[in-house]
Amino acid sequence: ARALQSDGTVWGWGIGPLGNGNASGSLSPVQIPVPVPVATLGGDHYIGTDGNYYSWTSPTSLTPTQVPYVSGVTKLGQSDFGLTLFGDIVDPLTTAQIPSLTISCNDGIALNTTTCTFTLPANTRVDDNFKLGIGNAVVGGNCTDDGTTATCNAVPIGSDQNGSLDPEPQNIFGAVGADAPVDSGEDAMVYSPTSDADNDGLNNNTELVTHGTDPFDADTDGDGLEDGFEVNETETDPLDDNSDSTATSLVDESTNSISDCDEDLDNDGLTNCEEQLAGTDPNNSDTDLDGLPDGWEVDNGLDPLDGTGVNGEDGDLDGDGLVNGAELLIGHNPNDSDSDSSFTTGEDENDNGTNDCDEDVDGDGATNCEEYNNGTDPLFADFDTDGDGMPDFWENLHGLDKDNPNDADLDPDGDGASNVEEYTLGTDPNDADSDSVRTSTVDENDNSINDCDEDFDGDGLSNCEEFTNGTDPFDPDTDNDGMSDGWEVDNGLDPLDPNDAGLDPDNDGLTNLEEFQNGTDPNNPDTDGDGLPDGYEVDNGLDPNNSEGAEGAMVILMEMD
Repeated sequence: ARALQSDGTVWGWGIGPLGNGNASGSLSPVQIPVPVPVATLGGDHYIGTDGNYYSWTSPTSLTPTQVPYVSGVTKLGQSDFGLTLFGDIVDPLTTAQIPSLTISCNDGIALNTTTCTFTLPANTRVDDNFKLGIGNAVVGGNCTDDGTTATCNAVPIGSDQNGSLDPEPQNIFGAVGADAPVDSGEDAMVYSPTSDADNDGLNNNTELVTHGTDPFDADTDGDGLEDGFEVNETETDPLDDNSDSTATSLVDESTNSISDCDEDLDNDGLTNCEEQLAGTDPNNSDTDLDGLPDGWEVDNGLDPLDGTGVNGEDGDLDGDGLVNGAELLIGHNPNDSDSDSSFTTGEDENDNGTNDCDEDVDGDGATNCEEYNNGTDPLFADFDTDGDGMPDFWENLHGLDKDNPNDADLDPDGDGASNVEEYTLGTDPNDADSDSVRTSTVDENDNSINDCDEDFDGDGLSNCEEFTNGTDPFDPDTDNDGMSDGWEVDNGLDPLDPNDAGLDPDNDGLTNLEEFQNGTDPNNPDTDGDGLPDGYEVDNGLDPNNSEGAEGAMVILMEMD
């Protein structure tokens, strides 16, 4: 008897030649070296992972020899000692793991070539190289099959494939006599190194030898992913339903309680099982490289394997003028010409009579199609690609470069206001005397005052001076301290600091705000130069800006002192 250990080693014991120099056998197992790893073992013979048939015939040799006239064996019948399947010794008469062949040959002694037919297991075919040991005969050669039933010649052991006498017949099932009848009820294990019995994308030899997977079960670990898909695509373990993928650098997936089937390795919205069903690459979020994620394409009825025509980024399924790439960006439905954007919380745009192309989702004055064609963001009006203080849509509107931060300081219309100042003012950077879109005053256009020198808020500072001082050209009191920006700048105060309103830098008894209200100089305690402090004059009902009548008041003031 011979057995295959789980580590791949072969051991022999019992009566008969074992290859240890003793023809009478041994009760102690003897390890037997094999030239080719074993795929299927039985009696004094085995099929190697190369598909060839090997047999032990000499009591003095440990090494089995290949039997030439049965080379290319793809099926092996049972022996009295059983077969080996996935490292375990099993009884082919009781296990359900070994497919059953129902073989029917002509009755009689198999001394001459005869015809045998048998029913094929699922997913198997035979060809002219097919060999099967049954009883004292080898079935093989001139085989035909219709996918269900095979018909082959049965060549007696004592003959070669041509039917002539072979002087040194090989015992396929151990000692068999010339008078042994053909067995019509053999069980056999299907094994062909280069075929794929379970159609999982891995050939039988790769499954059995390289990965240890079941060549008759397309999904050995039962996680919903076929063995071949796990090995070749997700790079997960086909023997473990929750394993790590070697294709990603993600956090350990084997500890996240998510099966390999339900993982989304490329974050495209499709699980690995869904990728398998769709035929997409589980490690590439955009299998057809058209700029549209696989999950988005599947969800919206596009073909994730076709990046051309209506299925591509530039396709327009719903004919609304907005291509698929833009629909994805804006969050619109590529199958509906008047749909809602999933990125807005404003009024429902669906069925408002305006197609998605002509909508203005961010309200910046440019339609979705204009924004997409210009490369600006249709969802954010103030999106500023180059960070120059001017939004992309405004730069595109006025012929500037949204990718060049250096054009902010240019002054193409020569009005003294740079481009970024013109944006702040709401004026046209290409027109030296234009209307501001941010004022409701009389039309400033063509009033002979250029945009830089206009004073939109009437605070005494020109637009360019406002920009220089950081004040708001549309608010006369930027810091809301009660003093106009122009007055603060003229008197050395800070138009951006509301706290300087309560200060009294000239110690005349009036705060800066009171000086502003009375028209006095916050840096001069006696604005009219009449010898009376501004605060005293205000407190006593005098005019701090008029020196007349100051003499009498001075006398009274001196007497009081």
